[in-house]
Amino acid sequence: MLTTINQGFPLVPASQPRTPTKTRKLRLSYNQVYYTCAVTQQATPRHKLGRKHRLSERLISDTITYTRSDFEIRIKGFDEIVHDLNLPVCGETLRRELQKRDYEKRKAQRKLPLEDKPEARQLRLQWAYEHLKWSYEDWKKVI
Repeated sequence: MLTTINQGFPLVPASQPRTPTKTRKLRLSYNQVYYTCAVTQQATPRHKLGRKHRLSERLISDTITYTRSDFEIRIKGFDEIVHDLNLPVCGETLRRELQKRDYEKRKAQRKLPLEDKPEARQLRLQWAYEHLKWSYEDWKKVI
């Protein structure tokens, strides 16, 4: 049988209050510890603190699947995604939940097309003409 001493809780003289230091740190009463050790031999369930999550794991995984399904959807804002999927949260909440799972929206770097850089276009064209007649063996040496 488990006792409070076996669990690491020291005996307290009757003159002192019946809440040893370890029980105070764990925010447990002496009776909870005694009942757990002597009667049930299981930890007493505690209620979770704080507000319940409005997005379940299933909703989040469905949102990730939806977002990754198409490029047009990927460039939408969080508020638009919330509206499309009829989610019970705002766009900022969705952003935070996705960020917890390592998903972030980023803007792609803007690169100038080749037509805007004539010298770069000319160099690429020259390089392509030089390598036009390369064989498969020549390309294997590059990589």
